[in-house]
Amino acid sequence: MNSESSLLSKINSNYILKSILSLAYGNIKSVLKLCKYNKCLFRKLEINFEDYFRYEIEIKRDVNKEDIKILRKYLLWDSLWFIIFLIYIIFFYVRGKFNDENLKEGYGKKKKNFVDFMDNYILLVYFLFRLVTFLIAILLYMRNLFELKGYIKLLIFIFIFLIDLTHNISYIIKFAYTKKLIKKELIDAIMEYAKKINPTEEEKKLYSKISKLIWFYSFDIFIIAMICFQILIQIFLAIIFIHKGKFIGFGEIKTIFLNQFKGLNIIKKELPEEFDDLSKKAKSDFIFKKENAEAYKYKLNKSQINLIQKINDIRKDNHIPLLKYNEIEKLPEFIIKEKTQLIFNNYDNMFKLSENFYVFKYRINEFQNFLYNNQILNIITIETLNEINIIEQSNFVFISIYGDDDRNKNYSNKHRIHVDINTNIKIFNIEDKLNEISERVSVTEIRENEGNEISSIRNIKI
Repeated sequence: MNSESSLLSKINSNYILKSILSLAYGNIKSVLKLCKYNKCLFRKLEINFEDYFRYEIEIKRDVNKEDIKILRKYLLWDSLWFIIFLIYIIFFYVRGKFNDENLKEGYGKKKKNFVDFMDNYILLVYFLFRLVTFLIAILLYMRNLFELKGYIKLLIFIFIFLIDLTHNISYIIKFAYTKKLIKKELIDAIMEYAKKINPTEEEKKLYSKISKLIWFYSFDIFIIAMICFQILIQIFLAIIFIHKGKFIGFGEIKTIFLNQFKGLNIIKKELPEEFDDLSKKAKSDFIFKKENAEAYKYKLNKSQINLIQKINDIRKDNHIPLLKYNEIEKLPEFIIKEKTQLIFNNYDNMFKLSENFYVFKYRINEFQNFLYNNQILNIITIETLNEINIIEQSNFVFISIYGDDDRNKNYSNKHRIHVDINTNIKIFNIEDKLNEISERVSVTEIRENEGNEISSIRNIKI
């Protein structure tokens, strides 16, 4: 702890302490550094410094256009599967499957039981599963409900993939068993017919008869071919996942906006994608970085514009050029690097930051009540001032009036304007202000320890 900080800790008067700090340090950041290792001083100031370093962000999630494309393809593919299995089920219940004409002698009962279980139970269950997923896909597409978070869509995809994979493996096993249950001569006859280029009418009739007898054999080959095609697609998607680190269509489009800065509402500022991956401190550093803060903008509301018009009416009546303003403005420099005097001086409403830069600080909707006060009129009718800026922060409104050359200056705190309703405007230097503090505190705050406190003030190096 340095000697200056130690001396400040001995000051019991909160008002004196804040007044000295507002004169000694230009911006609140300097005070923060001073209080960093002095908890006693921090408590005395009774200010929540987090209020001056808070921000709010808004996250907007949009539908990934790839989701729509994939959903359309899925609907087409799923509808094809739905039709295939519907035809298979109709054939199964109309024509049946195994009988004495196609079932070979000495067949394996376990193999037949597995095939029967697949046809009688799994076939219907999987068909219903396909029907449900198809209807859900239609609902998602028609109702635009696929603004689900990326990981939820990924979990749904994995669930469907596992069901499909289990069924497909079981179906291939079923086909292998089915082939071993069918009479070999029937399969051979089918294979021989496939080799013939110009089959006779008798051969065609024989093939037609055998095809009806073992209709499921050719059907199973077709379904397995479809399954292999589907597996290839899934492998392709897996390769993309490994290569790009994310599933196409499963990553939502997330846009991050900054909509509040230091307690004031700003025009939404889009933040980079990597902002969400930063640590809490890195996020704060990025938001409050001077180069970034200078790009933030805000928009005047209707009541603020009306107030400007009232001020301009006064200037018009006094034959003074009207104050210019922009509906959309960048943040003023005294907000980006907050001036200690504007924060600590709760008894003051008017400040002079430079020769042609004045700031009025009032609670929201309060300034209008003092608009025709002589001290305020003296300022708003200064001819060298030609621009006005109004901004609201938390419960306060800052009305700044300035000349062109003073707009973006890095204002020092060497001079400040203090206005008391019953006195004229005065500009104080530091020594004058210390005298004023002593006089005010002697009346309002200092009682028995008056001499000690003022002595402490005199000994502090500013």
